[in-house]
Amino acid sequence: MEDTFSLGNVLLYGEFPGKGKENSLTGEMAELFISKIFGVTVLKLKYEDVLYPVQTTNNCEIYRAQTIKGEKYFKNEDLDDLIEAIKKAK
Repeated sequence: MEDTFSLGNVLLYGEFPGKGKENSLTGEMAELFISKIFGVTVLKLKYEDVLYPVQTTNNCEIYRAQTIKGEKYFKNEDLDDLIEAIKKAK
């Protein structure tokens, strides 16, 4: 059984939002979900009505999803704390 919870919306970047690329925001938003499948926590990004798996990057505050329109990035500084809180609540 899969439990899925919405974490709200995130702003999307078209390029990895590293130094000098803070202005690569696409103006798009996507909804972020967290699921627990067989005891494993999985992040999913709902972009244009399709759910995509979320991958981490070398930068702990930046996440990536491969979509049909290319890679999309988003930042969420408090996401790790939120995931830990959800794990403890279950």
